[in-house]
Amino acid sequence: MRAIILFAIMLFFSLAPVAQGQEKQHFQLDSWKIGKISGAARIEAPGHEAMVITKGRVLFPGQTLMTGHRTRLQMTNGKQRLQVGSNTVLSLPPLHQQKADMTIIRQLTGTVTFSIDKKNKKHFKVETPYMVAAVKGTEFTVSIDPAWANVRVHKGIVEVRNSLNDEAFDVTAGQAAAMNVAGLRGKDWFASRSASPERAASATPALLSRSSPASATARLTLVARGEESPEKRALLRQQTEREGSSNILGLIGGAGASLLAAVFGFFGAIANAIYGWLSSLIVAVLSPLLDRAEGFAALDHWVRVVMIGLAAGLLLGAGSLYYFLFHRR
Repeated sequence: MRAIILFAIMLFFSLAPVAQGQEKQHFQLDSWKIGKISGAARIEAPGHEAMVITKGRVLFPGQTLMTGHRTRLQMTNGKQRLQVGSNTVLSLPPLHQQKADMTIIRQLTGTVTFSIDKKNKKHFKVETPYMVAAVKGTEFTVSIDPAWANVRVHKGIVEVRNSLNDEAFDVTAGQAAAMNVAGLRGKDWFASRSASPERAASATPALLSRSSPASATARLTLVARGEESPEKRALLRQQTEREGSSNILGLIGGAGASLLAAVFGFFGAIANAIYGWLSSLIVAVLSPLLDRAEGFAALDHWVRVVMIGLAAGLLLGAGSLYYFLFHRR
């Protein structure tokens, strides 16, 4: 009996370092190293202060990465590479939620381009609040914003599965899977994300719970090579509606301008007619005087002087007579 107990103790202590080594190796395999970075980014972890990201820092399981405006950074894990864009939030699940043969990235928002080494089985998975992308080896980009969630494949094949129902697509190179998520986004989560990274991190579990009542209506759309994406079609439709409104406003403005031109033309014609009538009247009244003036100018100089003197004397006499008759009393 003593020999059996001694053997069990020796076996326990011999296997413990092996288990710890496997756990440490698994922990290291699920960690991502930060490469080139431009802009501002930070790492959050429950119960710890936020850490500013610099080149060479490592993102460990259970931590959340958040990038700021106009930020780009690279992350590597062996042969796997990530290009993380601006305003992106992604996290690594804790160790107890991971599998030894599967690498998992949880992306909440933003844009990330994945370059994954090729294997014979699915070994990499991107989980989002709306869809899951599982791959054997490929290059693809996942984009999430308040209106749309997209998976665009550059190389290989990606299995995209709707997290809210059972539909799934195999998306090949040049294709994309899109989902309109405008009715699924939680207002509190998006507002808190724009307010502060800390509140965004705390809102992550609520978003991943997929408790939205509209989740049953969410559908995936497969966009073929060369085909316009749903969000682009929506933008084109909005642009067409704006152009239609602009055309209507242009027609209304043109009609108004034509009406004003007609009114001004009418009153201008009336003003021209009045001006012509007054001009004719003035010419008719002044013509005799002008004719007499021309005849007066043809007389001799001294004759004109005498006539002007007589006219002045007549005016002076008439004025004096008027004064003595009506004002002298």
